[in-house]
Amino acid sequence: MSTYAYHNILNKIRQELTPEEQIELLADLAAAVRDFQIAQKSQQGRLTPSAATEQDSQEPEHTFLELRGLGKELWRSVDVDQYLEEERNSWDG
Repeated sequence: MSTYAYHNILNKIRQELTPEEQIELLADLAAAVRDFQIAQKSQQGRLTPSAATEQDSQEPEHTFLELRGLGKELWRSVDVDQYLEEERNSWDG
């Protein structure tokens, strides 16, 4: 695929999919790549069929989306600009 085509696809995804849909797409692409790699290893005799099935059937128990909003109450009383200024000043030592 050309770089031009790649960037066109990427821009279309950014414009037409919500962030949640983009994350779902990433998960689907990761699964497709994983399935492809398992199939290649299986064909090369480096992975037994039972191991491929076992790996393929594992679903994550949780997603990072479950962390959304976690701890937000800790930041309610924090002045964002002041916090950032203090943090940046600490970088200078």
